[in-house]
Amino acid sequence: MKRTIMISDIHGCINQLNQLLSQIYYDPNNDQLILLGDYVDKGPNSKEVVERVIALMRNHNVIALRGNHDQRLFDLIYTESSIVRSKFIEHGGIQTIQSYCDINTEINEEQLNKAIETIRTHFKHHLDFLGSLPLYHEDNNHIYVHAGLNPNYTDWKKQPERDFMYIKDEFIRSNFEINKKVILGIPGQLIYMEYPIYGSVRTR
Repeated sequence: MKRTIMISDIHGCINQLNQLLSQIYYDPNNDQLILLGDYVDKGPNSKEVVERVIALMRNHNVIALRGNHDQRLFDLIYTESSIVRSKFIEHGGIQTIQSYCDINTEINEEQLNKAIETIRTHFKHHLDFLGSLPLYHEDNNHIYVHAGLNPNYTDWKKQPERDFMYIKDEFIRSNFEINKKVILGIPGQLIYMEYPIYGSVRTR
């Protein structure tokens, strides 16, 4: 039986990702792998995770969605928002800078500025990749998304892009009715789910 396997919130943990794929006997010739976003930040190997996801999509028809951490890295490099910079640092972004720039010490403001320029110059293909990832995937029975759907939109596809990556609690607590099961990630955990179901991600 062909399996559909979902993995979310990898967060720079390349060894754990590879171990998980091995433990569940992932077979790219027979399994459909769907990644629900958040490939960077927190863990030590964001660069390697992004490279792995790019290879999986290119070679094995893997579906990868965009998460809020992926968007925030993109925004950090291409905007000068102090809010984005603050949130990036607060939510595990320093580990991403260390991964991309081979820095093993604490990072000050000057080093951060230099790191941003380094990533912009040498890893544009990673940024283009993250910025182009879709916000959701839909099949006959399920909607796959990083954070959830905005219950205030009858046509969920017209909700603001940010909601696909951030909304979480408002969607989970709502009585929003939709004719398909919604599969979304769980923050802070490298988790998976497959059909038949043996693991767990959050569903609605």
